[in-house]
Amino acid sequence: MKKLNKYQAQYLSPRSYLYKKLSFGKFKSYSQNVKVSPYLRLGHGQSLGASSKYIYVLANENKLPGGASNGFYSEEILQLKKSGLTINKVWSIRVDVGSSGRYFYNAAFAGDNTMYGVFHNAAFGRYEFWRLNLVNNRWQVSQVTVTQSHFVKQQAGSSPVQGFSVSGSNMYLAFNNLIFKLQTDGTYQKTWKHVSNREIEGLASDGSQLYAQLAQRGEILSGRW
Repeated sequence: MKKLNKYQAQYLSPRSYLYKKLSFGKFKSYSQNVKVSPYLRLGHGQSLGASSKYIYVLANENKLPGGASNGFYSEEILQLKKSGLTINKVWSIRVDVGSSGRYFYNAAFAGDNTMYGVFHNAAFGRYEFWRLNLVNNRWQVSQVTVTQSHFVKQQAGSSPVQGFSVSGSNMYLAFNNLIFKLQTDGTYQKTWKHVSNREIEGLASDGSQLYAQLAQRGEILSGRW
């Protein structure tokens, strides 16, 4: 990515009004520095993580069969080698709780053996945080915490989480232009708001450094928190 001009790269968009902004020669020179991974069902593309050797993806369908919001559907955790973006391992997971399931649209990976998932429980007006630990090649699930209410006002039944990340003992949850900081046990810490008039469409954290991807164009806000 260091070899891409950060201003010219926005013209890689398929939008018709950008076609004349980037020459084929420039695109060809950019593409020589881009690796292409296998096709992955990313949903909104907000469930990615990385360790020193691997990239992790929670792959799902985004829209469930029949228009259901959640249910007893399996998801896949994929482990890709950073060296060539080839798939190394694939695990199928499904979290069942009584007569309903927990389908994670948003998840974050903390190293090679831990994944955190967010489930919006619209029936009870709250969010649930789940942790999955890889033990002997099997992902073991446990519930971390449950919020007392929604973080933001929303339409009934909708789940507006637009970014989720975990770093150390902290979790970060993004809604539109708001970011909430919690401890990994669910304890609320603080709220941050940006005023760019753009929505967040992805969130990453590295220690106290946050990276927020904005909607519409490939622009990223960064800052320490």
